[in-house]
Amino acid sequence: MLDLELLKTFVCVVDEGSFTRAAERVHRTQSTVSQQVRKLEDLVGHALLLRDRTGLNVSVTEHGELLIHYARRLLALSAEASEALASDLDLEILRIGMPEDFDARRMALILAGFGWHRLDAIFGIDIAFYILWSALTIARESVAVLMDAELSVEITERMHMLACAVPGALGAHDLRTRISGTRWFVQLHLELPNEMPLSQVHELCEQVETAIQAEFPQAEVLVHPDPQDVLPASA
Repeated sequence: MLDLELLKTFVCVVDEGSFTRAAERVHRTQSTVSQQVRKLEDLVGHALLLRDRTGLNVSVTEHGELLIHYARRLLALSAEASEALASDLDLEILRIGMPEDFDARRMALILAGFGWHRLDAIFGIDIAFYILWSALTIARESVAVLMDAELSVEITERMHMLACAVPGALGAHDLRTRISGTRWFVQLHLELPNEMPLSQVHELCEQVETAIQAEFPQAEVLVHPDPQDVLPASA
């Protein structure tokens, strides 16, 4: 967790452009300020400031530019929280519903113009939770695809109806499905009369495949023809 005192010193050094002037501003020695910046750099694991040869002037690194933005916000939120806790005013919660593509930042600034300065932080927290919920939903759907999940009961029943509706078919059983990536894999056993010629059997199997793929183009269908006298007892 980032130390607010270290962040405050870091912001002062960046604003003043010098360790000496920053030390005067925070009422500490130059060596103490330098130690605090180094401690913060060790904490984040990156160099935040570049010193010139004289050691008097500093410039911000790429990681420092990134951190300074968050440091200012954290310090502002800390000051705002202290102000809110010290205030005797009653806080009111305002909830506004909006689509995720709405400019929430601009809305927060508009509402802040009416004196509701805390809404920026509230909007930020709400958006963070929404992003987390969306990420979990996407992850859950992705895992279902990778784990070869079965198709829904409604789709399976529809495929069974399409197979049974082909003229000449007596029925269908053992319809199994799975999802792999963007493809659906379907297998079923088609019940046919014993005396049906092999050429007609082949034609009916193709008609079943065509009927299912016409409604579900992403499906790869494999039909097993079963003569009527070898059907299982439960068929």
